[in-house]
This record gives sequence, C-alpha cells and structure tokens, in this order.
Amino acid sequence: MGGDDGEAYPRDSSFGKRAGWVLEVMHTLRGVGWNWSCVPRRLRAPVTSRSKWILTRLLRGAAIWLWLDFLVFYVRTLDRNFFVPEGHATGFSPPADGVPYPSLFSISTKPLLSYPPPLGFPPMPPTPSWKRTAYQLLLHVLRTVLGASAMFTTISGMYTFVALVFVLLGCVLGTSAGWRARWLSPNAWPDAFGHILGGDYGHGVRGYWGRGWHSLFRSIFTAPGDGLVARLSLPPHSLAAKIIALTLPFVFSGALHFAGCWTQSLGGWGAVQFFLLQPLGIVLESYCCCFRPRPRGAVAKVLMYLWALAWFAATATPFFEDYRWGGLWVVEPIPVSVIRWRADLWMSQPGERGWGRWADGGGYGVVLG
Repeated sequence: MGGDDGEAYPRDSSFGKRAGWVLEVMHTLRGVGWNWSCVPRRLRAPVTSRSKWILTRLLRGAAIWLWLDFLVFYVRTLDRNFFVPEGHATGFSPPADGVPYPSLFSISTKPLLSYPPPLGFPPMPPTPSWKRTAYQLLLHVLRTVLGASAMFTTISGMYTFVALVFVLLGCVLGTSAGWRARWLSPNAWPDAFGHILGGDYGHGVRGYWGRGWHSLFRSIFTAPGDGLVARLSLPPHSLAAKIIALTLPFVFSGALHFAGCWTQSLGGWGAVQFFLLQPLGIVLESYCCCFRPRPRGAVAKVLMYLWALAWFAATATPFFEDYRWGGLWVVEPIPVSVIRWRADLWMSQPGERGWGRWADGGGYGVVLG
C-alpha cells in the first residue's frame, strides 16, 4: 500500500518516519492521495483555483451556520414539545420512563403522532379523520427531514471548518509533495457529501448511501467485509459475497451509532434497527428496478426521490427517537446566534441579551441545554 505519488511504506527508514507513515494512514479516513482512496471520482475533480475553493467554503460555512441557527430556533422554540419532550435523558441519566426501544426487536414505547403542531402551524383537526392522519404524517415527514438536515449540516460544517484550517495552513507551508500535498492542498479535501444539485440523492436508497451520504467511514466499514470475502475465497460477484458486502457495513454503522446513543440515554437499539433495515430497502429497490417497467426522464427522477423519502420517513423513526429521547436537541451547536439574539431567546440570565450563551459561574464555556 502506498500513496498515489509513489510514497510506499518506508521500510528501511528511521522509526520516526515509519511511525509518521502509520499515523497518517490511520487518520486518513477516506484515503485521499493514496491508492486505496474510497472517494468517488466525481468528487475528486482537480481544484484549479485555491482562492475560489476557499471562498466557496467560506460561503458554505456561513450558509451552514445560518441554517443551524434557524434549526435550533425551530426545535427549541417553535416545535419544542416534540424535539425536547418532557422526561428526556439529561446528563448521565436515561429518560424518566425508559428508552424508546428497550431491545432490538421492540416497538417504540413512546408516543410519536400525539404531539401538537409547531407554533404558527394550523391546529390539529380535533376528531380522528383522514385529514388528521394526513396532517400527522406530513408533520412526521417534516420533522424527519429537518432532523436529517441538522445532522447533514452539522457534519458538513465541521468538515468544512477543518478543511479550511488545513488549506489555509497550506498557504503558509506549501503543498508541493508528500504529506503536505495529501493534507494541505484543496485536492486533499473533496466534499464529504454528494452534491444535491448534481443529483447524487436522486438514485433511490442505494444511491443515497452510495452517492449522497458522507463517505467518512466507508473504508472502515467496508474493509472487514472485503477481508472476509477474501479469507473465504468467495468469488467477488457471488451471492454470498454480495450479501456480505451489503450487510456488514450497516452492521458496523449500527454498532457505532448504538454506542453514541448509549452514552446519551443507555439506549440505542432503535438506531440499530434503522441501519439493519437499509439492506432490505436496497434489495427491494433492486428487485423493483429489475422486474418492473422503469419510467424514464423526469418521471423516473421524481419517483426515485419520492421513493427514498418514503423509505427513510418510514424507517428512520427508531433512529431519531433514540436521539430525541437522549436529549440531542438541547445541545447548542453554534456559539453565537443572530436569530436568537434578535428574538431575545438566547440568554444566560433573565433580562440579559447578547450574541452568545455563556455561563457566568466563574469560568467560561457554552451552556449545553
């Protein structure tokens, strides 16, 4: 294994250089600049202008900041009853009435469709009817989409910030070759997510995971399956190899997110449910594409978007419920806010007003919750 520029393992070099090589490989999640890179080719187009790249990321970071500002205002104020439910986990204590999914095969123990609409929305129809059911489902889809966008923008924002720091450092140290080219060049930081305007999310469930969602852990989650297939001497295109390649990455992703949920609320089985359902959606999608007439043109694109939206709205509930009852939405993702400053909603003490929410207990820090 070596870099694209021919920098193979320095077997005969000093211990320090060999250790540095190993550390670099360990921390290069997507293998950018190495011959095992898992970044899709469409995201690896050479950067022709570093100044344009920096300006684009600065504008993207500002847009992400404003969107997160609005989202926190929405979930903490307009739709607080849903996103910050009474009895959610706080600190190291689980939810007052237990986690929503106590086991892998359990259904939710928490209410979902009984929450009132957000502030400013039309009231819920008073009696059970198709209108009430339709309104509840539309609110559920909206809340799912907003929750997903919060995670999307948070991950993208952190990645954009780190990329900017390294590229700006490259303006000082140079990006000629070696580790500088692999870490400090704009080419070292292709976008973490697919491009919405480029249609990367319009290829169904398979395309969402393969083209749209971030690939930061792709090599980590796919390598064990590749190793198992090689160890068992399975033909790469055999059914067994395909099953391993399809299921194992989602098993590992479920385990990772289970750990995250468990640290919040001692739960996490809902997140595991969500990831274990994704191979089923991909198989179902592949079956329908192979054995059913496939529309063409704009109709096909719209149907793929609608299908993916329906699938995730139906299967993502356990995932978001674990995080919702774990208290995720009481975290402040940004240190200063324009929206909440103007609305008198972000303050540390009654009567105070300002750009940031800072504790005044003798030290400095952002209040979480």
